[in-house]
Order: sequence, then structure tokens, then C-alpha cells
Amino acid sequence: MQLIPILSTLTLLFSTSLAAYDANSKNNVAVYWGQGSNQESLGYYCERGDVDIVVISFINYLNSTYVGFNFGNACWGPECPLIAADIKKCQALGIKVSLSIGGDERLGDYGCTSDADGEAAAQMLYDMFSPNGNPKVTKPFGDVTIDGFDLDIENFNQKGQIAMFKKLRKLFAKEKTLILSACPQCPYPDSNVNDVMVDEEVQLDLVFMQFYSNAGCSMNNKDGFANSWKTWANFMENVTNSKDMKMYVTLQASKSNEYHTNVSWVNEQLKGKMSDSFFGGIGLWDATVATECTDTSISGVSQNYIQGMKNLLSGVYSSLAKRDEL
Repeated sequence: MQLIPILSTLTLLFSTSLAAYDANSKNNVAVYWGQGSNQESLGYYCERGDVDIVVISFINYLNSTYVGFNFGNACWGPECPLIAADIKKCQALGIKVSLSIGGDERLGDYGCTSDADGEAAAQMLYDMFSPNGNPKVTKPFGDVTIDGFDLDIENFNQKGQIAMFKKLRKLFAKEKTLILSACPQCPYPDSNVNDVMVDEEVQLDLVFMQFYSNAGCSMNNKDGFANSWKTWANFMENVTNSKDMKMYVTLQASKSNEYHTNVSWVNEQLKGKMSDSFFGGIGLWDATVATECTDTSISGVSQNYIQGMKNLLSGVYSSLAKRDEL
């Protein structure tokens, strides 16, 4: 029997190294944070060492004259000093932190009516979330400069999105190159962010493709997911004008959700797909449930969902499979 060497190898393989975002890597894990029930601080999730991008959610009120946000239990006023300190902590670890606009349309009111409105919204976002913005505007994150913006739109209103993202890139250019992303759902074409995904001037960096919440194309539907992947692969390779845009397979981390899939299932469905040029990593909704979700579907080893995805992307399970064949 070789029980002891195998267990030793498993212990080594399932240890997690510190994460850091790499735009050219296929091993990035992104998590949404800000709406989790009894969520820990932002810094808690960054310090665990297995995420590369955190998307703070949500800016849930946005138009040409007003910006409002809801970050759950992490902030109760116009200024969020604890989040600001944690953003600095995350960034010091090499983790990118962006802000998501949108969310459940029943819990906010967002959207523009024209390109001019989109540009006005961009200016307000810059003034609020850049230390170099209008000094008279209250800055929720103080002297912190955010790394990017995300569109998680659910109200079927795409007006002004392109103008807003173009203006945001221009405004933040003096500080950093923003990471601009969108979070479409898997039915094709997406009805909420398709325009900004195909626009040549915006040049989106990431799409967090939601392979959940839609029975016909979610990860838990083997054939539906496979067919959806082919459709979106064609989009990424032949339709979008964002030449360097990466797709993150975005999943529901909560076991109580009907669309949740265990790590073993995800590993099987992504075989042969992670080598695609447009593949960038895995996204998860959300940090809280993904950390609390215990998964033992691979070799009986207990890990949380984020660790499982990081190991999957790092090729750990392929190494284990090869060892089992020996």
C-alpha cells in the first residue's frame, strides 16, 4: 500500500499559495463581495490567499445626477473607511478590486437615457471613487483609487453604457488603466450588456459569464452548457471587437441554490475548454457562501469552493488523475 505517500501528495497539492491577478493567466479566481449574509470584511477574503479579483457590489443607484450604493453590513454611511483600508490591503497583495454597477433591479434604480447621461454618470463615479476627482464630492473610499468597474445589469437598459465606460477609461487614465468588465447571463445574445461587449472603442477586459440561473445553459445542464459554450466561444473569437477580452466562467457557490455544481462536476465540464485563448478564469457569486461551502467531491479532500476552483485552475486535479492512473 502507498497510502502515506498519496496523502502526503494530496496535502501538498491542496495547499493554497497567495493569489495575485495576472491579466495573461488562465488561473484567476474572481469573487463578488458586498451582499453576503453576515459577510466578513473585504480584507478577510483577500488575506485567505485564493482570490485574484474582488468585485464589490453594488452601486445600485445610478443616473445622470445621482450615485448610490449598498455594500451590505460593511458600510452604513456616505463614507466607508473600513472598506477603504481593506482595498489598500487587497491591492498590496496584488489583488484587483473593482466596483459593480447594477444588481437586482428590485433593490435599486439604475440606468441612463442617453450617451450624455452616461458621460455624466461616469464623471460622478470618477469624482466619488478617485482621490483626484472633484474635492467637494464625498469620497466613500477616501484616498483609494479603485481598479475597475463592472456592469451587472438586470433591467434590460443598455442606453449610455458605452459612453459611460469610454468616459471612465479617459478620466482614470491619469491614475491607472482600469479593468472594465460586464456580467452577462448565458442565454445568447445577452439583453443587458451586449452592446458594450461588442463595442470596438470600449475594449472590455473581462466578462463574468453567468452559467447559472438559466436552466437551458447553466453549468448543471451538461448538454445545455456544452452548446452554450460553443455559442459564446464563437462570440469571443469572431463577434466581439474587444480583442483581449477574457471570459470567466461564473458560477453559483451556494449549495442551497438549484444551480450549484460541485468542484468535480465543474472540473469535468471544463476539460478541453480552459485552453481556449479567451479563457481567463472562474468567477463566483459570492465570496461569503463560496468560503462557507465545503466541497469533498475530489478525492474526498475537504476544501472550500474558492480553494476548489483555484486548485482546478492550477491543474491540481489533472495531476491527481495522472497519479491515479499509475
